[in-house]
Amino acid sequence: MNDNLSDPDKPLPFFDLLENLPYGIALLDHLGNELYFNPAFTAMTGYILADLPTVNDWAAKAYPDPVYRAEVMAAWESDAVNGGNIANATPVFKVTCKDGTTKDICFNAAFLQNGLALVTMLDVTRQKQAETALRLSEARYRAIVEDQTDLICRFTPDGRLTFVNGAYCRYFGQTGDTLLGQQFFPEVAAAERETIRQGILSLSPDKPVFKHEQRLPLAEGTSAWHHWTFRAIFDDHGKLTECQAVGYDITERKQAETQLRFLSLHDPLTGLYNRTYFEQILGRLETKPFQAISIVIFDVDGLKLINDTLGHTAGDALLTTASTIIKAPFRQNDIVARIGGDEFAVLITGEQPVDIEKIINCIRKKIGQYNQGSPDLPLSLSIGFATRTSSLVTMTEIFREADNIMYREKLHRSQSTRSAIVQTLMRALEARDFITEGHATRLQGLVIDLSRALGLTKRHIADLRLLAQFHDIGKVGIPDRILFKPGPLTPLERTEMQRHSEIGHRIALAAPDLAHIADWIYKHHERWDGSGYPLGLKGPEIPLECRIIAIADAYDVMTSDRPYHQAITPTAAVAELRRCAGTQFDPHLVPLFIASLTAAGKV
Repeated sequence: MNDNLSDPDKPLPFFDLLENLPYGIALLDHLGNELYFNPAFTAMTGYILADLPTVNDWAAKAYPDPVYRAEVMAAWESDAVNGGNIANATPVFKVTCKDGTTKDICFNAAFLQNGLALVTMLDVTRQKQAETALRLSEARYRAIVEDQTDLICRFTPDGRLTFVNGAYCRYFGQTGDTLLGQQFFPEVAAAERETIRQGILSLSPDKPVFKHEQRLPLAEGTSAWHHWTFRAIFDDHGKLTECQAVGYDITERKQAETQLRFLSLHDPLTGLYNRTYFEQILGRLETKPFQAISIVIFDVDGLKLINDTLGHTAGDALLTTASTIIKAPFRQNDIVARIGGDEFAVLITGEQPVDIEKIINCIRKKIGQYNQGSPDLPLSLSIGFATRTSSLVTMTEIFREADNIMYREKLHRSQSTRSAIVQTLMRALEARDFITEGHATRLQGLVIDLSRALGLTKRHIADLRLLAQFHDIGKVGIPDRILFKPGPLTPLERTEMQRHSEIGHRIALAAPDLAHIADWIYKHHERWDGSGYPLGLKGPEIPLECRIIAIADAYDVMTSDRPYHQAITPTAAVAELRRCAGTQFDPHLVPLFIASLTAAGKV
C-alpha cells in the first residue's frame, strides 16, 4: 500500500479504509499524476498504478476512441473550471478496461484542500443493461399493443382511463390525449359502465379476470359487439390499483348466432316458421286452458310437376309467391309456417270459422289476381281448416281433420291443376318454336307422308301428328344456355339435354290429352343399333311411332338452320339418311321415307 505514496515514511491512516471500500478509488495530484488506485479500482478496470501514471495515460487507454475521448475530457475540464460540479452530475462514461471489455462507470470527484483530487468509481454496467432491456421491453410492448386491432385500455378503479391504444382511439373517434382521464367506453350508458365496474370490483388476486360481452354503438345508429376481458391489477397488499381491458369484435359471430337461431325456427326459403317451431307451439297449446283455436292447411298443387319440368328454381319461386299470399291476411300473432315441401299451416287463436272462411276467400282471390298477371307459372292451392270447439279434442286431432279436408280438395283439383300446368308448358314450347322456325309444323307434314305410305289408319296418323307436335315438350325444362348454345355441347351439357325425353314423359302423363303418347315421347331418341337413350332399346324393340319420328325429325333438323349448324340441301340430307340406315334409323323405313319425299316433290 505504502509504495503507492511519494513518502512511504508518512502513511495516511485513511488508506486502510480505502483499501477495503467496494468502490473504485483513484487519488490524483494537481498535475494530473495518478498517486493511488485501490484494489476495487484494479478489480473494476484491470489497471494498476504502473499502467496509468498520469491522467493522460488513463484517458488514452480508458477511452481509445479519439472522438469519444475528447467528449469525456471536455466534460472533466468543464467540471474543473466550475469547481467540481461534476460530483453532483454523477456522469456515466463507457470505460475500456485492460482486457478490452467496456463497462458503464459512474464517476464522482472531490477536490481536497491540499490540491489532491479523489475520484470514486461505481460499476453500473448491469444497471444500464437492465435499464436498456426495460426500455426495449416497454418499446416492444407498446409496439405490440399499438399494432393490435383489438381495443386495449387501462383505467383506475373509479373508471378513469390511464392508457388507450390506437385501435381504441380509432373506434371512438378521439385522440389518446382527449380520452385519457375520461370514463372508459365513453359512448356507453353510465349504468352499463357501472355494471362492468362492479364486476371488476368483485375480483380478487386469486380471481383477477372478468369477461363480458358488450354492444357498443357506432355512427349512424349502427352498433358492434365486442368480447371484453377485464384483468384486475393488484399491489403487493392485494389492493386494486388498475384494470386492463382487451376487447375484440364479435359482431360476425353474434350475427351468425342470430342467423342460426333464426334458421332453427324458420324456413330458409320463405322466412316463415318451420315445422319444428309449429309443432312446439302445437304442443304448448295442448297444455293450456281451452280456447278456440283453428288450423288452416295449404298445399301447393302440382309443385312436383313444376320441379320436374321447369326445375327447382321455378318451384322455389312458386313457393315464395305462395308464402307471401298466404301470410298477408293473417294477424301478426298468428303462427304461419311451412311444414313440408309443398305444405303450409297456420295456427289461429280466437277467430271464428266464419272469419277464417273470409280469410280463405281473400287468399283465393289473391291467387286469381296473381295468375292473371303471371300466366307463365300458375299457382293453385288446396286448402282445408278445422277449429277446436271442445277441450276434449286434441290439437293433433284438429290438425288431422284440417289435413284430411285439404287432401279431399286436392283430389278434386289435381286433374285441373295438372292440365293448367301442362297448358302453360305447351305455351312455353310454342314460344320456343321460333328457334326451329316451325319445326313442329314441318315435322307433322313429313310424318303424314310416311304414315300414308305405310298405310296407317287415320287415328294412328292423328296420334303421330300429336307426337310430332309435342315430342320435344320436355325441352321446356332445359336451360336456355344449353338450348341456345351455338357450338357443340359438352358431355355434361349433352347429358342435361338428354333429360328432355324424361321430362316430356312426366308432362305427358300429367295431361289427359297427351297421356297415350307419353311412352313414345319417352323413347323417341332410341336408335336402331341400341346406342340411343334413355333405355338403349334396339331394332323392333323401339315403337314404330318413335322410329318414324326419328327419321322425319333428323331430316328436318338437317335441312333447317339451327343454332349449332347451317342447313344442308335435301339431296345431302337424303344421302345421310341412307348412310345411317341400319345404325341410327330403321333400314326398312328409310327407303319408304325417301320415296314419300320424292312423291311430294321435296327432293
